[in-house]
Amino acid sequence: MKSIIKFWCYPLFIMGILVFTTSSCKKSDDASNKSYYKGSASKGDLVTFEINKTDKSYLINNETTGNVEGGTYSIMDGQLSGVYKVTTGGNNFYAVELDNQVIAANFPSGNSENKITFGISASINNVGREAQIAGDYVYIHFSNTAINGNVRNKEWGIVSVLQSGTLYIKPYATGGTSGISGLTTLAPENFNLTLPLSTGDLQGSWSVNGNDKVKLNVGINGTQYTGFSYATSTSAVFLLDMGIGNGYILGLKIPSTPVTISQLAGTYKFVGVVADGKKLAGNAYIKTDGTGTCAIETNGTLSDNEYFTGITQCPHLSNVLYANHFDPDFPTYQGKAYFVLMGDIMMYFIFDNQGLFNAYGAGAKIAVP
Repeated sequence: MKSIIKFWCYPLFIMGILVFTTSSCKKSDDASNKSYYKGSASKGDLVTFEINKTDKSYLINNETTGNVEGGTYSIMDGQLSGVYKVTTGGNNFYAVELDNQVIAANFPSGNSENKITFGISASINNVGREAQIAGDYVYIHFSNTAINGNVRNKEWGIVSVLQSGTLYIKPYATGGTSGISGLTTLAPENFNLTLPLSTGDLQGSWSVNGNDKVKLNVGINGTQYTGFSYATSTSAVFLLDMGIGNGYILGLKIPSTPVTISQLAGTYKFVGVVADGKKLAGNAYIKTDGTGTCAIETNGTLSDNEYFTGITQCPHLSNVLYANHFDPDFPTYQGKAYFVLMGDIMMYFIFDNQGLFNAYGAGAKIAVP
């Protein structure tokens, strides 16, 4: 967590010049308590975030549309303690921040078609971190486009990022008919390819952007894309903006040792989107016995009786676990939930028993006072 520096400021006049004032003291406090993030939104827009914890304000600059959104947020308590909440235009929006690492938000972001955004700390310098960035990532494609003919089918897959500067992407669909014109339908628990990938449906190159060091330059089939990476010895995130209208892929690195249910266990705060477009915030409590509960707030209304049972690890994806999911308030949502974990960062997707998308999102284990 970021430490807060306290400045003692005194008004001084030296040669008739006012050096410090109480207002300059306030500015120093503000500057020490701001966080900046860069990332992408589900329409494919590039966005930047500014979070000011001193006055609980936020600013989102949509670099693609040129629009800027901002305002103040409150910090929720109770079951959703620690989640940021914004109320504007009669609607509620939410965000989860893992300080100076990542932010996941469904705040207004300069384009009404953006459902969920994700950002990586702008202070990260990826120069010299190529070896930490390299690896295999499980990704979810956050996008509003149809997959295999239906917007309620979603894309997930594997990105192998090689230290040599090559990357391979192997996408799959969660539902629909596989074929030449579509993606192969495959559940994560049935994935069994050898990693790292040596081929893929897409192949490209990557390098760290020397001017904006949180960014990656990614080239795929002659098209240039903007990537972002947060990589440390304990956590690694690969974010790739896929261009206007195409959303982004968010990948969490697959560790060399399996993530056990006991490691997954804990409390996670997250933001997400459901199939009808409603935006939500949630608190998932996962137990070591392979069960869990979930509390969800959607536009100010709290539901706290969702259940997970039978949490099981995917045999060939060591950081992906899945469970039976049931919400008695919405029986048609009964189905399967997947959790992808890397360090304190988590993303998820939920499907009904027909394999159709119900919800997805991202979040983290965050320290709550």
